[in-house]
Amino acid sequence: MTSLPLSVIDTMLRNNSGVKKCFGSFKSTNGYLPPRASVRFTVQRSGSVSGVSLKESDLKNTMLDRCLRTAVGGIRFPSFTGDPLTLTYPFVFQ
Repeated sequence: MTSLPLSVIDTMLRNNSGVKKCFGSFKSTNGYLPPRASVRFTVQRSGSVSGVSLKESDLKNTMLDRCLRTAVGGIRFPSFTGDPLTLTYPFVFQ
């Protein structure tokens, strides 16, 4: 595969148990979910993830930030031959 389809990234992030636990813990601790949490990261050709960061400044250095960095950083995507993909994935709660 020369690139990683965005549908694969979307499916793997939305169905990841670690990511779900991060939001569940945040909600049980704070009583609400933030309206948005955008995670920026790079998927390497090997499928590993690097450079995970949360974009919302009011959520930086919180339990949610640390949890998402660990959860997203631990996801293993399928390998591909193209350039590494750097993207921002928005989790939106309404």
